[in-house]
Amino acid sequence: MKNNYLLLTFCFLLSAYSYTQAQRCGTSQYYELRKQNNPGLQVKMDHAEQITQEWIRRQEPVKNPSLPGFTPSGNYQKDILSYRKAKTEFFKMQPVASNNAAPASANVEMLRIEKRKNNQFKSMKGDAQ
Repeated sequence: MKNNYLLLTFCFLLSAYSYTQAQRCGTSQYYELRKQNNPGLQVKMDHAEQITQEWIRRQEPVKNPSLPGFTPSGNYQKDILSYRKAKTEFFKMQPVASNNAAPASANVEMLRIEKRKNNQFKSMKGDAQ
């Protein structure tokens, strides 16, 4: 008896699932209905698409900053790799400024000391270590 209920439930869920997959979205049907009710809608949509395509055409392609040793080839995937290689070589040739080059000002040093005081760890008994 239990198997019959389980089989019936499974069949019901399977049929419900198949009905939900029949229609994914009603956007296209709604768009066609709107075009039937308003014949000028297609002209407006074509005009908007034309404006969008014109805007895309006017945009300049994204360019990587110029680096010695990098010349763009027009192939996006190849350019990414060669730009990465040129960038690595460029940074190897450039000296990196050290963080200790300039001493911290007195105000920054005072803030660091205050922060260290406030962040002292306390033991479980509440004593300061």
